[in-house]
Amino acid sequence: MSTPTSKDSSLRGKKPVKLHRKRAHYSIQFRSNLSSVVSFFQTLKFNSKQLLELQKTPFWYLIQALTTERMDPKKSRKSDDDVVAIIQCYNEKTKTFTVGKKNLTFTTNDMTLIFGLDGGKGAMSLRYSKKPKSTFLRRRFQKDTRLTGPVLKNALVKAMKGKQPTDFKDVAIIVTLYLCLTLFF
Repeated sequence: MSTPTSKDSSLRGKKPVKLHRKRAHYSIQFRSNLSSVVSFFQTLKFNSKQLLELQKTPFWYLIQALTTERMDPKKSRKSDDDVVAIIQCYNEKTKTFTVGKKNLTFTTNDMTLIFGLDGGKGAMSLRYSKKPKSTFLRRRFQKDTRLTGPVLKNALVKAMKGKQPTDFKDVAIIVTLYLCLTLFF
């Protein structure tokens, strides 16, 4: 990391002065915001056909808790201390979490069971590239280049007003995308 120099006009013709920065104490940061998710879901009223599609998603139990108002937004705020405590339980050398007096290893299968998400057969590519537009993307996000939280919220509200079978499935897809974006990504 290079040290910035002063470019003040009063220093013209003089040797640049190095500005020293104190190294800040950096802490772990995360973006999950369950409180806003709880508040948003409390404004939504899913119909029976939409709920049937939502039951097919890996997040059904979370969605059910959110839609039946069993979660309090005030009690759902993120706590840096809790997240840091969980992260600090991980031992990178042994690739285990220390819980109590036990060292636990979580397998891919464990993650599948915990999150309800199947990892698929091949490795996931994280390279940036232009993705082909699916019929879902063309139907719901024709003009959008990025799927942000506000874009997904607006699309969800619009899809919830639809009466076609694709609208019910789209609600489930958009809810799943929104939960992944706000809680995991």
